[in-house]
Amino acid sequence: AVGGQIATPLSGYDMEAGVLWHHSVVTALLTPRVLAISKKITVDTSIAYTAGLVHDIGKLVIGQTLESEARERIHQIVQAGKTSLLQAEKLVIGCDHAEVGACLLQQWRIPEIIVEAVAHHHQPSLDGSGSLSALVHVADAVAHQTGASPGWESFAFSLHESALTFLGLSIADLEALTFAALDCQESVAKQTTVTSPESSTARMGVAAKRSF
Repeated sequence: AVGGQIATPLSGYDMEAGVLWHHSVVTALLTPRVLAISKKITVDTSIAYTAGLVHDIGKLVIGQTLESEARERIHQIVQAGKTSLLQAEKLVIGCDHAEVGACLLQQWRIPEIIVEAVAHHHQPSLDGSGSLSALVHVADAVAHQTGASPGWESFAFSLHESALTFLGLSIADLEALTFAALDCQESVAKQTTVTSPESSTARMGVAAKRSF
């Protein structure tokens, strides 16, 4: 088992089996590290980890249900470099994976702080109530920029500098997080050669599809 095989690849995002899982775990491991370095906000470490782990759960719904025509249109928009993946999804299907993920987590009665972080992880809320979304946003961005980048989003993800300012993170802090991300990727790669998340991720995907 390499990279934590997922039962069904997410063809809607050009993701091979295990790719979304790898990105999600790396982001989950990084989010508490961003929290520790920031020292400007108070969030439980387990909450930060969980928010990082499920931030892209909306892709499990969209990626398994997107029709080929819509998929190709989104792909064209993203590759043209004129807009973000989030905006492309919104233009083509009327919603984006952050909104879908937040809606799904609300149905599952996940704590609102995590729902909010998932809803805004691409466009973080820069106030006290939305601070977790800023943490996830930075962790997600660092994961992308260091190679743990699933599907088309490698072409369409940008880090909002305002999130860094809000969290009080310096360039040196960002460099430290970059090295931490590489360590996390190595750790995840080693773990997935021993234990595959196939069953748990597959169950999550099935539950996600049934909720919509």
